[in-house]
Amino acid sequence: MYRWWIKLIESLVMEPVSSAIIKAATNEVTTAAKKESESFLKAVLGEPANALGGLIGDWINQRRHANLINITVEAKRRLAKAGVSPKEVPLKIIHPAIEAASLEDEPDLQNLWANLLANAADPTSTLNISAIFPDILRQLSRVEARYLDRLYTSTTEQLAPGLRNHTFNVAFRNIGSQDALISDFVIAELGNPDIQMSIEKESSDERLARMFECERQCHIAIGNFLRLGVIGTKLSLDLPPREKKREVEYLSLTEAEKLFTMNHFHLTILGAEFVRACRR
Repeated sequence: MYRWWIKLIESLVMEPVSSAIIKAATNEVTTAAKKESESFLKAVLGEPANALGGLIGDWINQRRHANLINITVEAKRRLAKAGVSPKEVPLKIIHPAIEAASLEDEPDLQNLWANLLANAADPTSTLNISAIFPDILRQLSRVEARYLDRLYTSTTEQLAPGLRNHTFNVAFRNIGSQDALISDFVIAELGNPDIQMSIEKESSDERLARMFECERQCHIAIGNFLRLGVIGTKLSLDLPPREKKREVEYLSLTEAEKLFTMNHFHLTILGAEFVRACRR
């Protein structure tokens, strides 16, 4: 029953990287260039390497294979716990999902990949699993994925329990201005118990530097969310009279300039559906 799955893993995961490295190794390159390459790859792979296309290629494949095993086992266990067997998933979804999931070493993101695969393979699921979801998840960092989920949670908490599972009720609700998002992000990150233990031992300058780093990460996250289409921007509909002039000025700005004004952010339908697809 699972032969197609095993063959797909072998063809999509094991072959592309190893073939590329072996092909690159057979090209005419200088001995010095090979040594420099080996030195770099030894460092980034965290393992000793003897030659391009040899141990390095094997080690990459082993890591990818191990990642994929961890993720697919978790996905299968979640379906088994729900009492269902996995269904066949459209190739345009499962192909990029398997390819990208095999490259993920971060446990928290592996957990999201397991959820996405489980939901895609769940014959009883009513979720709309889009072919774009693997590409979105592939481009999120652990911090970004966690914060996007937090934004979804804060939005659904404003709704009555019976309305929280309907995407249209979640999407387009105000999640705050840029300043509000940054403030919430910093509080959430610095409020982490593990980080709190480190902060207690830091000087005031170190704490300030950590806060600025959190702000930087949030700016990057917001930019990435906008680029991926999981959040959008809009002007507040309830502007006081003194802000009417500001609204006229806003409409004349370029898209880039609008990002630095007091516009408000909201989850898009794509963003809300994506978060739901990556949850259990």
